[in-house]
Amino acid sequence: IRLGAVEELGADDLGNIAAWCARANVMEGVLSCATGAADSLFWGGNNDYRVALAFCAELSVDIAHACVRNLMGNMVYYQLDTKTRAAFCRDVPAAFRRDCAQKLL
Repeated sequence: IRLGAVEELGADDLGNIAAWCARANVMEGVLSCATGAADSLFWGGNNDYRVALAFCAELSVDIAHACVRNLMGNMVYYQLDTKTRAAFCRDVPAAFRRDCAQKLL
């Protein structure tokens, strides 16, 4: 995905990507598609993580949780800036904030 173009994606676009992933009809396939899509949206920290988090929010609960956990792993690997990590942990869903802080801060 072209750098900068990701930020232009809206809720409808992210919902379409989530719907395409759901068409796999098998949990492993949906999960693989969703985490791959989130990885592409984040693109090693080159894109705004909030777009990838918004994508995760478009997914069913189980897949969304795996998506957020996957993004936390990406933040550990790619994002060294502690301020950005702290902002990410504030932006994740409330259920993940403690775990995020323990892993990233």
